[in-house]
Amino acid sequence: MIRLLAEGVTGAEMRNDPGAAAKLPTDKQATGRDAEGVTGTKMRNDPMLTTHLSGVAASVVAVARLNQQKNDRVALCFSS
Repeated sequence: MIRLLAEGVTGAEMRNDPGAAAKLPTDKQATGRDAEGVTGTKMRNDPMLTTHLSGVAASVVAVARLNQQKNDRVALCFSS
């Protein structure tokens, strides 16, 4: 699972405050919405508006897809 920054906790705070991790929510599964957010952010910060196949955005997209597939399989088991 990927630990995502909570609202109100910046990357700078995470780097400079050893106790900042305590401000984060518990680990959660990456979702499609998380993948869209990371991809959009990466593209906004790249002058060529691109992401890289081996970059952070691609990793979050891959994890979100795996989580969705796992959730779909679990839903099928309970719907039978």
